[in-house]
Amino acid sequence: DHPVETPDGPRRFADFLQSDHTTTMGMVILHRGQIVFETYPRMEYYQKPAYWSVTKVLVSAMVSILEDRGLVDIEQPIERYVSDLKESQLAGITVRNLLDMASGIDCSDNYVDFESCYYRFEASMGDAYRTPDSPDNPYDMMIDFDYGMWAEQGSGYDYSGVNTFLLRWLVEEVTGMPFQDAFTGEIWRHIGVEADASMFAARNGIALEVVIARLRDLGRFGLLFTPSYGMVSDRRIISDRF
Repeated sequence: DHPVETPDGPRRFADFLQSDHTTTMGMVILHRGQIVFETYPRMEYYQKPAYWSVTKVLVSAMVSILEDRGLVDIEQPIERYVSDLKESQLAGITVRNLLDMASGIDCSDNYVDFESCYYRFEASMGDAYRTPDSPDNPYDMMIDFDYGMWAEQGSGYDYSGVNTFLLRWLVEEVTGMPFQDAFTGEIWRHIGVEADASMFAARNGIALEVVIARLRDLGRFGLLFTPSYGMVSDRRIISDRF
């Protein structure tokens, strides 16, 4: 019932979400592990929207689990876990700086310039317009990375999906399985979800950082980071440390 000011005057929050003043597809709000508000003005509850960069948290959650088990030391450089990067320009970047978006890699998100590092990275996964000289896949592009650094690692922040891709590659190397399978086994099948989730893979079966799932199920994942984790799991999947 919270009032929201609109050009048509105040409206109840619930009515505001249903109006033409928003493009909200759906919303689920949880408090102490319980759904206290839920609405689906532009979708059905069982439909699965694509959560683009929200998926980055799935990747960092997996890194935290491996860290808790002593399988990953985030102060170590990425090539400690991804040996294919030993001779690349990316060698020496620590896992921590990748997690913090402080890698210094000169590849910030750019969806306009076809020749930019990030656009070519997206094209390598089939998520942007491909040309004859587009990289065949993101793994080879990272091995042959030649865009340099915009700053010394740890000295500044620059948002880039490349950081997350490198972390996902780490998870795949440490677990010996595709990221989506590792995430399924460690988290998704243990939180009482209502439905399967998917990851969008546009080229060569390589998943983008795009998870497709019901809102309620993404909420269950979110509860793992709160004291209410016991509402969805009988064990602590995300540690208190993390």
